[in-house]
Amino acid sequence: MVAVVYSWHSEQSDLSELYQAIIAAEQAGAGCILLLACAENDIDSQDYDQLLTSANCAIFGGIYPGLFWQNKLLRKGHIVIAYQAKFSLHLFTDISHPEQLNDVKLEQTIEEQLDCSQQNYLIFSDSNASGLETYIEKLYLCLGAAKVIGSGAGSLSFDARPCIFTPRGMLADALLVVALPHPLSTTTAHGWEAISDPFLVTSAEHHNVHSINYKSAFDVYWSAVEKLTGQKLNTSEFTRIAQQFPLGILSESGQMIVRDPVKTNGNTLVFVGDMPNNSLIYILQGKPKHLINDVKEKTLTLKSAMPLSEFDSLFIVDCVSRAIIMEDQFKQELDVIYNTAGRVKYTYGALSIGEVANSLSGAFVLLNKSTVLGAF
Repeated sequence: MVAVVYSWHSEQSDLSELYQAIIAAEQAGAGCILLLACAENDIDSQDYDQLLTSANCAIFGGIYPGLFWQNKLLRKGHIVIAYQAKFSLHLFTDISHPEQLNDVKLEQTIEEQLDCSQQNYLIFSDSNASGLETYIEKLYLCLGAAKVIGSGAGSLSFDARPCIFTPRGMLADALLVVALPHPLSTTTAHGWEAISDPFLVTSAEHHNVHSINYKSAFDVYWSAVEKLTGQKLNTSEFTRIAQQFPLGILSESGQMIVRDPVKTNGNTLVFVGDMPNNSLIYILQGKPKHLINDVKEKTLTLKSAMPLSEFDSLFIVDCVSRAIIMEDQFKQELDVIYNTAGRVKYTYGALSIGEVANSLSGAFVLLNKSTVLGAF
């Protein structure tokens, strides 16, 4: 159990109140502080920098489209959680250009920073960073059987701007790995189901898919969705429609990894997360009932694996597009998590743009449209 010595949340973006909360957390004996903020706060990064660099203990976290406090969704405001222990923080910057380091040097850089004997980690990443998955893969090679839960920070404008809170200030294009001093138990849910035959990715680069089945990626995807819905769809509504029909990559372990198409660039589909060349992909669909039921089942699994007496905090990382798709029904998902887990004393988290978790094989993977829960 990681002891919490102070907690605070607000649905206001008042910076002076946030300063007072940080002072109160320090006075309560904080060894380090988790700070989560809503993108709609519209607070200048320099103001956050002043707060982060002047604190008496390490502050970490990020900016997100929304936050969770107990079973409530916050669209504006902050959450402050102060832990008694001092966590080890490991910062990686300029992660969009992993090619600047060869594979061996990148692994050496990670191993030099991390104590690979530690086995439980929180990960905070800039969702706009194109090299994120390369770093996640290398982290797994270095850390092996470690448990992880991670969240992609940023806003739905997908602008490249600072979004990760660190003791050095607020940073963009960064990955922050936080080592927990006590055990972490996690579970992952999504509830999406394949509704098409497989397609082959024939040209892709990181987040960009140029061709599917050797044809224009957009044309193949859009035609397939029109066929599945039996409707002639308006391409100007791409974002709304694509949210309902993501793509799935079937992993070697049999796990369906969801990939969220967020925009187009000509005939190219742009995703949150990499789409490897030669991967088999499926069009997915998720009904709110199925999405919520899967979350309930996985929450029960987490609860049975780790009794309530063994943890203080339930950290929720839930994809922002689930909230968009489910609209008013998303509240049911939060209620299910909160009530099924047994109303843990401190339940908090963020609407993420990409989630990091262990796959069924144990590897670290970047997910979309998924819910990851971490108890510690």
